[in-house]
Amino acid sequence: VTTVLDREMIRASGARDLVELFRLVPGFVVGYANAGKPVAAYHGLSGQFSQRMQVLLDGRSLYAPYLFGGIDWNTLPVNLDDIERVEVLRGSNSASYGANALLGMVNIITRNGSQSAGGYVSSTVGNAGVRDVAARLGRQTNRGGWRISAGQRSDTGLENRFDDRKLGYFNLQGELQASEHDELMLSIGANKNEPGIGVPRNASDPERTETTRSAFAQLRWRRSLAADHEISLSYSRTGDNGEDRFFIPVTSSDGLWIDYGRQALRDHLEYQQYLGLTDDLRAAMGVEYSRDSITA
Repeated sequence: VTTVLDREMIRASGARDLVELFRLVPGFVVGYANAGKPVAAYHGLSGQFSQRMQVLLDGRSLYAPYLFGGIDWNTLPVNLDDIERVEVLRGSNSASYGANALLGMVNIITRNGSQSAGGYVSSTVGNAGVRDVAARLGRQTNRGGWRISAGQRSDTGLENRFDDRKLGYFNLQGELQASEHDELMLSIGANKNEPGIGVPRNASDPERTETTRSAFAQLRWRRSLAADHEISLSYSRTGDNGEDRFFIPVTSSDGLWIDYGRQALRDHLEYQQYLGLTDDLRAAMGVEYSRDSITA
């Protein structure tokens, strides 16, 4: 079963964050773990990191290795206005998307440069310290187009909780029609998230600010061999790191430094081929190589 949230529905939802859109998808549950970190799960089957669900942004997987294959929804480097549609695949067919797709697959498709020509600026101010700003500049050319987006989202979270949040992001996407049959797409981006975490008056988990950063680059080549025959090759590299270090006093003059710092690097290479067999039947095949490394 597939649910598609198109651009009009996203605008009408009034959502600030992508995760809020899943409240519109049958069977999905959206909640919040500690420090106001959002969790989206199909039928509620998840831990605190939205596990067992594959999430793709323009074909690039977003799961964080140091979150046990989970998704940190607070660090998505994209503005809602840059999204063309969100496809949510639920049920056993999601197994065709490989590991981490047991409960479903979410495919986020952004607008390309030709769809985002011109400028765009948005600012939102509200209760609970909501201060959001976003800007975009795009241009269409004879052989493609490009789009630059940047923004920041911040709020003070729940009352009487140290769960403030401040997220800044930047991304650039460009498309080039290299020839009659070849198309190139380049996408790069980065974000920085500073959420407040911890529990008041808890020495083992004190209130503090965690810092997470992520950066990525993705290159895709697509060739049309015929009207119903297409091949593509893509490569992406994603780097994530987090800083979370605090002191636990044991005696009046000594204690322990706790360091939850981590670094992760993910490389992904994928080849796909699509072939139309009949007017109603299409075949897809491919192979991929992924490598994850983490230090924590």
